[in-house]
Amino acid sequence: FCGRKAYLTELQQKITEGPVVVTGLAGVGKSQLTFAYAKQNASKYRIVWVFDASKGMDEQMIDFANKLFAMENKGKFGSFSKKEEASHFVKTLLRTCAFSWLLIFDGAANAAAVKDASPETHGAKNKHVLVSSLSDRDARGVMRLEALSNAEAHTFLKHYLKDAS
Repeated sequence: FCGRKAYLTELQQKITEGPVVVTGLAGVGKSQLTFAYAKQNASKYRIVWVFDASKGMDEQMIDFANKLFAMENKGKFGSFSKKEEASHFVKTLLRTCAFSWLLIFDGAANAAAVKDASPETHGAKNKHVLVSSLSDRDARGVMRLEALSNAEAHTFLKHYLKDAS
């Protein structure tokens, strides 16, 4: 991860205000930025979970609910099989829990596409939602990622082409 430190700093500031939707053209590094944030800040969270929002959310939500249930119930696996029950459990637990968490919805069509799956954060300092999307439609907390500047591109190339003149 190089050439995007300013965006990472901006993201760290924005996420304290509520959910952040990282938008920009295809291939500019939206997913990489969200994953870099998660990696750099993983120790701050008890749970970090990534949803592939470009695919169906039903099975992913059920899997997450069952694993959350097991975490809260000393390994006893949950028995959620319906998306509605799983989603309700996840949203209620994450909204009311005392522990910190980060949810990443990667590749969402837009912010509205993951709104139903996203728990409320109520401005909590340790409960965060990140969305990467090509669209900022229906989004608050938008952070637009631009293509690499010449200086950033030069840094990127120097990093990967160490022996090039």
